[in-house]
Amino acid sequence: MLRREYPGRRAAVADVETDAVLEHGEFDVLFCYGLVYHLAEPFAFIRRAATICRELMIIETCVCDAKDQVAFLVRDPLDPTMALAEIGSRPSPSYVATALRANGIEHVYSPQQPPDHPDFTYRRLQDLSYFRDGHALRDIFIASRWPLSSEALRELDATPPPPESG
Repeated sequence: MLRREYPGRRAAVADVETDAVLEHGEFDVLFCYGLVYHLAEPFAFIRRAATICRELMIIETCVCDAKDQVAFLVRDPLDPTMALAEIGSRPSPSYVATALRANGIEHVYSPQQPPDHPDFTYRRLQDLSYFRDGHALRDIFIASRWPLSSEALRELDATPPPPESG
């Protein structure tokens, strides 16, 4: 459909969980709205995406309400608009921020004012839920290789993950 509407533009279909993304080039901005929660391995995707992101990555995803860097696997319905292998994830906001920073995108922000929708305006309870009061819990991340200065953004906590024991 994209090729038909914009015949002069290059378009590709790729499985972001398995395909080599470098073959598609590098981009100033990656816009990942409603993608990450459909993936079974969000960290692996963020690692691949960071290799082609020159400046800015915008991620909107369903999340779990947790302070720690955790991600839950969830079963998605068998539907072409959902996870390809029927397994998606619900990473915590700190998981997403840590994954971005671990892959070289050091500055991670969230909007000061989230969208006026119950998916985004939930109360933070740190109860590990990813669905509450009939709504999925969602968050937005603006990640940049350079510091951004905007009153509309708040930088997310840069606390590193705890060291592994053993």
